[in-house]
Amino acid sequence: MDASPTARSTPSNGGAASSLSVPPEPADGSSSKSVNGGGPNFRLRYTLSGHTMSISAVKFSPDGTMLASAAADKLVKIWDVYTGEIIRTLSGHTEGISDVAWSGDADYLASASDDKTIRIWSLDTSNLLVSGGFDETVRVWDVARVLPAHSDPVTAVSFNHDGTLIVSCAMDGLIRIWDADSGQCLKTLVDDDNPIW
Repeated sequence: MDASPTARSTPSNGGAASSLSVPPEPADGSSSKSVNGGGPNFRLRYTLSGHTMSISAVKFSPDGTMLASAAADKLVKIWDVYTGEIIRTLSGHTEGISDVAWSGDADYLASASDDKTIRIWSLDTSNLLVSGGFDETVRVWDVARVLPAHSDPVTAVSFNHDGTLIVSCAMDGLIRIWDADSGQCLKTLVDDDNPIW
């Protein structure tokens, strides 16, 4: 087996080239690096490169087959966990992205950005996606629905396990729970002394 790592570059939808580095396999078949002295040996599987600025969030899809990464380069990238290749690059935010969240069925991905928007990206056609941003809104995307959610930038969003509820938090110190279908705010949790970062 060749001892040098392999690297592949492919153009992504965001304009920057992506690369995948696969570390070399040790000649004796053992793991290349132990993380904790006598415990299990963990081996680097891939180094994923595709963003041009710092990465702010990485989330596995609910079924574990995809990985979403968000970065200051205003892009979300969807990666195939088994090959390390970029499946899709999502662009549209005008500022860096703070967080991403998958819907329970992995058909949608929500992104929260410093541009004060949440964008919901349809990866399939059957369910809703939610996003939150610095424009003080939470967006539920089927076609495109905007929730005027907060008075300060939205820092994170997530779906519950079955996709019926959305939770958002923002620098205004509020955590809000939303009905995913109607977009109605069901509950607001307030803590003025501790804004949510």
